[in-house]
Amino acid sequence: MIAIRRCPGMAGAALAALGLLAGCGHGYGAPPLSQTAGVAIDENVSPHKVHVEIRQNTSPGQLVGIAVSPTGVPWFADITNSAIGFEAKPGSFTEFKLSNGGQFYPFGVNGFTFMAFYKGDAWFPHNGTNSIGRITPSGAEKDFPIPSASAGPNSVVVGPDNAIWFNEFNTGKVGRIAANGKITEYPLPGLGGSLSLIVGPDKNLWAGQRTGYFTRFSVKNTVKSMKQFSVEPPACTAFGVTVGKDAAFYWPCIYGYNGGIGMIRMTTSGGVTSYPLSSQKGVTVVDPALATLGKDGAVWFTDRNSNYIGRFTTTKVSLYPYRLIHGNGAGNAGAGQIVSAPNGDIYFDEFNTGNVGEIILSDK
Repeated sequence: MIAIRRCPGMAGAALAALGLLAGCGHGYGAPPLSQTAGVAIDENVSPHKVHVEIRQNTSPGQLVGIAVSPTGVPWFADITNSAIGFEAKPGSFTEFKLSNGGQFYPFGVNGFTFMAFYKGDAWFPHNGTNSIGRITPSGAEKDFPIPSASAGPNSVVVGPDNAIWFNEFNTGKVGRIAANGKITEYPLPGLGGSLSLIVGPDKNLWAGQRTGYFTRFSVKNTVKSMKQFSVEPPACTAFGVTVGKDAAFYWPCIYGYNGGIGMIRMTTSGGVTSYPLSSQKGVTVVDPALATLGKDGAVWFTDRNSNYIGRFTTTKVSLYPYRLIHGNGAGNAGAGQIVSAPNGDIYFDEFNTGNVGEIILSDK
């Protein structure tokens, strides 16, 4: 069953706690949506009930990234307000305006920011200062300058060696921040800057390069070895990547897939399989962006220009609408980044509204 809810910020959370606003907080009072014409929505395809909740940010801006801490708190990057913020509890938002501005990513207005958490702090790419930023839950911030000028980082991860690693879109390098704050950079093989960085199921780091390569490198305080794997088609750059339950990589592709849209699957040995997203059983996917693994074993993805959240398996694609939540249904929320929380819930940000969305998968 699919249900959607609109929770108007902290006031809505308070009303929900008093039982005066059905469907907010974590109660499931909203009625299920009916099927949308032309979209295959299979309410029983997931082993869980699917509920979508949108919470209005009290300082609305344009969100370009969201990540969930190990304690289950969603953090986000707000490019409009040059801020990093978090939602301590449903509907309760805190934002910290960065002292040196908040240009988080190196390319265009539709970029994404990938944050990481280490020892309770959030780490993020800070392009405005050509650095990697660190901010505490109380708002204390520190920038770690990148040696290469105009490096263009957009992804930060905690590596298998328990150090902070980041990519550089403009230089084609990756970098490592040691415990003492020292940064060491390593060039990726070949040409092409890095668009993404992820820890693979093999405990190696993987960097998606815009020239059509997914590059694996092993690390232990330094880079030990690198190997490039070709992505087919090359335009389907490894970006917005998640690891599936089968220990393979998955990411959406909107360019070059037989002139259409597809989901790419790549194994750690480099085997690539492509799946169409735009022509399966009436499903219309417009602009898939990023992916995450759900606790139901499926790959969930955002569709930036349709107001739908997608669920993908290698045998079925389903779209879950949240169109009715966004204003009068005519606008586009611009769902972008999507991540899974430790409790199995899924969070996503809305670029056009500054809101935070949560997909709650409950047992049937």
